[in-house]
Amino acid sequence: MATKALYILPVQTDRGVFLRITFDGKELPAVGPLQDETGFLVPIEIEEEKVEEEYPKKNSARRTRQRSIRQENLIAKDIGGRRQFASGALPGRKGDAYKEGITRVEAKFTYANSYRLELNTMLKAGSEAKHGEIPAVVVDFVDKSTSKTIEKLAIVYYADWKRLINADDYDSGLPDGD
Repeated sequence: MATKALYILPVQTDRGVFLRITFDGKELPAVGPLQDETGFLVPIEIEEEKVEEEYPKKNSARRTRQRSIRQENLIAKDIGGRRQFASGALPGRKGDAYKEGITRVEAKFTYANSYRLELNTMLKAGSEAKHGEIPAVVVDFVDKSTSKTIEKLAIVYYADWKRLINADDYDSGLPDGD
């Protein structure tokens, strides 16, 4: 049951002392003026809250884990690498996907239209990458109704991005006519 807040504030005016009453964020008409040994009857209407029962999806934690594993497998396939078995659960099992000596990926997904990336997430990805590997955080934006990925972003450190775009074998992304 939800808790309701009742605030009663005595206010001195030129006509006497009145009570300003606020109930559940709604201000009621002032009551007064107060007189010695006089009581007031203040009617307060309490609306019954209609609580819509939300039925949690069965096995929602299991579904989240399955989605994460599917995402990690797809990332591993895309980079020509491997999914990290038991990532984060065992010593030495760092990152969610990796391509040895090239990159180490931390995978995230959201059903929202935005994702808040905290510096610690990027620092964690950076600390898990081995020397010479590019740490990345890959975020999938997922349509809640279809569970399909709408967009996928890879976030890397600026220095790594700069090094990638200035590399001799930089691929412009343009079709080469094959």
